[in-house]
Amino acid sequence: EMEVAVHRTWQAIQNKEKILVYGDYDADAVTACSILIQTFRYLNVEVETYIPDRFAEGYGLNLEAFGKIKDSGVKVVITVDCGTNSVAEAEFCRENGMDLIITDHHEITGSIPKAFALVNPKNPQEVYPDKQITGAGVAYKFAKALLSEHENVIEARGISKEDHIPEWDKWLLDLTAIGTVADCHSLLGENRILVNFGLKVMQKSKWLGLRLLAENCGLDFSKKHPDTVTIGFTLAPRINAAGRLEHADIALKLLTTKDYAEGIDLANRIEEINRRRQDITQRMTSEAKEKALQIS
Repeated sequence: EMEVAVHRTWQAIQNKEKILVYGDYDADAVTACSILIQTFRYLNVEVETYIPDRFAEGYGLNLEAFGKIKDSGVKVVITVDCGTNSVAEAEFCRENGMDLIITDHHEITGSIPKAFALVNPKNPQEVYPDKQITGAGVAYKFAKALLSEHENVIEARGISKEDHIPEWDKWLLDLTAIGTVADCHSLLGENRILVNFGLKVMQKSKWLGLRLLAENCGLDFSKKHPDTVTIGFTLAPRINAAGRLEHADIALKLLTTKDYAEGIDLANRIEEINRRRQDITQRMTSEAKEKALQIS
């Protein structure tokens, strides 16, 4: 259902309708959300975002949040890494004049929600050949499909045909790689390709916040090229820590900031949150070992 999702999104852009990107709080979702925010910015389109509070709202879509979204005048909601099983929220959107575009990769466990579009390789009605791409992978594909509408892109950016950059989407691959590795999916098939090229892009990343995050971790990509271990054990845990101990908005703001001072502040804040996460993990591991020794 990619075509109908892309068509509706371009319709919203051209009609200046309010668009909101709704993500989840883990690293896959945060990078997926960042992919779409950076894409809309490239198109000179400002969108709103919503990530639920893990402690107050729990995982995925919720009706209370959608009540607030409706009241703010949003006409198109695009989810990333969530929404596949949100039947009630899809119905709420239909009843309240909002078009819900779900981009996700999770299994369908019950009825398929009656959304405007469900872009999910695991949808039985889809014929996409690789079922294992992550939420960030699906978001990247959605961004790439949006950017393939060349005439619309040129009009949105207010540029000439000569200035159009047909392969700009490659700069999203570092974020895609982080989401893919962070979600612990198999690095075979398309995932392997996305991560392979994403690691190359990461060395020259366009995203200020990602570069500052790497610097705070002591990573210098000019001396040592990033690999999947870099993502899995250094970058992704820090992005995850924000949503697990405080709010994922901190990580999302870092990955999308254009302000150096703000970026430094957010990167330092995430480093502090991650230290707390490490302390908690170490304490719990020690307690578990003590109990195991007592039992044995």
